[in-house]
Amino acid sequence: MSIIRRSSHYLLFAGMLAMTVLGTTAYQKVGSATVPLQQGAVCLAAQMNGRDVGAKINACDAQLGNRKGTIRLSGGGTIATPVVISSNHTLEVVSGTYPATNDGAVIRLKDDSSLICNSWDAILLESTGRTATTGVKPFTIVAAYNGTSNDAPNGTLTRNLNVKGCHFRGARSDFDSTSQTISLSNCHNCSATNNWLEATRTIGIQIGGGSAMGNYADNVVIANNLLTTVASQNLAVVNSTNVQVINNNIKAPGQAGGPGVVPIDIEPNVGDRVVNIKIANNIVDMTNTAIDGSGAKALHGIAINNLNGANPFTGIEITGNTVYGGNLNDPLNHISGGLILVRAAQNTVISNNTLRRGTYCILIDSASSGNTVTRNQLSTCGSGSSEPIRILDSYNNQFLENKLWADPANFMDFSHLSRNIVELGASNNNTFRGNDANIILIGRGSRKQ
Repeated sequence: MSIIRRSSHYLLFAGMLAMTVLGTTAYQKVGSATVPLQQGAVCLAAQMNGRDVGAKINACDAQLGNRKGTIRLSGGGTIATPVVISSNHTLEVVSGTYPATNDGAVIRLKDDSSLICNSWDAILLESTGRTATTGVKPFTIVAAYNGTSNDAPNGTLTRNLNVKGCHFRGARSDFDSTSQTISLSNCHNCSATNNWLEATRTIGIQIGGGSAMGNYADNVVIANNLLTTVASQNLAVVNSTNVQVINNNIKAPGQAGGPGVVPIDIEPNVGDRVVNIKIANNIVDMTNTAIDGSGAKALHGIAINNLNGANPFTGIEITGNTVYGGNLNDPLNHISGGLILVRAAQNTVISNNTLRRGTYCILIDSASSGNTVTRNQLSTCGSGSSEPIRILDSYNNQFLENKLWADPANFMDFSHLSRNIVELGASNNNTFRGNDANIILIGRGSRKQ
C-alpha cells in the first residue's frame, strides 16, 4: 500500500515556519482589504471588509492572490457567504463557533489547500440553508472544490488537500444519507486527520467521487478521527485506490429517526474501482447506538460490499479493528447485521479483529470468494436464528485459526450459540483450519483440515 506523499506536508511546515518568523509584523500589515501581503504572510479575517465571516474569509483569500499564505479565523460568527480557499492557501481556525446559513457546501478547497483547526474548541456547524434538488447540499461543511462545483462537477480530479484538527457539529433537523460532512471526492494525495465529527446528520467522511470521467481517489489517509453519533455512514470509501482508514474512533453511530448506518462502509458504485484499501486499528463501538421504532440503527459494523460489481476490486485488508455491537449486560444488540460484512467481495483479508456481541460476528454472502478470515477473536455472537460466522452462497474462502467463545459475563449463557461456524445455501470449496469452533459444512468440496 502506498503511503501519502510528504511533499505537501513539508511545504505546509515550511509555510508555517515562515509565518512564525514574520510574527506580529505580518499581523500589523493586515490593516484592510487593500493592504498587500507578502509571500507566506498571515491574513486576519476579522480585519477584512465583508458582510459576514464567509465574505471576510474570501476577501483574505483574494488578497493573498497567488501567493502562499494563511487565512487566520478567530472569534466566531456566522458564515452566510460560501467560502472558497484557493491553491496554496490554508484556512486556519483558531477559536470561535461558526454557524452557517448558506446553501450548498460551507467551505470548498481548491487543489493544494488546507483547512486546519488549532483545537476542538473551535466549532464549524452544518449550514441550516436550503436544500436544493440538485447540487451539493448544505449538510456538507468542507469539500473539495473539484467535484462539487459547476465548473468542476462530480468526477473531476483534485489533488493535495488536508483537513486536520477540526470540530464539525450537526445543526440541522433533517437527515441526508448521500451528502458528506467532509467530502474529498476523487482526491490524490489527501488526508483527513484528527477531526471530531459530532452529531452530524449525514455521511461523515467520504473518499472517492464519480467514475464517469475516468478519475478516482488515490493515496488518501483517514486517521485519528473521532466520530460520535454521526447519522449515516461514518467513514465511506468508493472509487478509490491506496487508501488507509486507520486509528479512528467511532462511538454510538446513528441517530433515532435517522437512516440506517454502516459505520465503516466500502461500497463502490457501478463503474468504480476499489484497490488496496486498508481498514486498520479502528474502534467501532455501537453499545450506545440508538434503537428506535424501526429497530437498531446500526445495520453492519464494517461492510465490504461489492454488489455493484466494481472492477477491479481487490487488495482489501480489515485488520486489528475492535467492533462492539452491545454490552455484555445488555439484553439487546444495537446492530441488526454483521459486525463485519463481506458481500459479493473478493480478495479481502480479515485478520486479528476483536468482535463482540453481534447478530453475526462475521457474515459472508452473495458469492463472495477468495477471501481469508484469520486469527480473529469472536466473543458472544449469534442468536437462535444466526451464527457467529455465517457463510451463505460463497466459495473458495479460507477460515484459519479463529477463536470463538461465549463470555461468561454475558447477561445470559451463550455457550450453545457462540462457537458455531456454519455454511448455508450454495456455499462450497471453503477451507477451515485451526479454528477453535464448531464447524458445520454443507458444501461437498469444503474441508476441515
